[in-house]
Amino acid sequence: MGRRKPLLVTAGILSFAGWFGLAFLPWSPGWSGILLYLLVGVSAAQMVVGFAAVKEFVPLRITGSALALVNAGVFLAVAVIQPLFGVLLDVAWDGTVVNGVPVYSLEDYRWGLLFSCLISFTGFLACFWVRETYCRNRPIESQSGARM
Repeated sequence: MGRRKPLLVTAGILSFAGWFGLAFLPWSPGWSGILLYLLVGVSAAQMVVGFAAVKEFVPLRITGSALALVNAGVFLAVAVIQPLFGVLLDVAWDGTVVNGVPVYSLEDYRWGLLFSCLISFTGFLACFWVRETYCRNRPIESQSGARM
């Protein structure tokens, strides 16, 4: 295909569609839930394409640092998003406990799913600021300070 941006945008749309469906469509465990989670899971492949785009966009001399920064951002996002999902779940929770275990309803989960939907939509919008690399590293002459 020779391009990165269309894959990123498509994956962004799929991710948003999956999270939107989980938040708003009447799904249940089984095929409808599997299909929605499959959309979200398949769209996560955009991360690999994003790493490739970063590698191709930055000057060769800082490629390792740029990729490390992106990787750190991925781990930071996971470290922040999961607890926030839990906080939203607890805020919406009606206090139901069965055998000492909190029981959450689909409505309780909806707030966390909406949060995931919002993050996914933000990522989708961010795809439009990605510069197309055409699967090539930047030319040496455009890399400031690069030496051959």
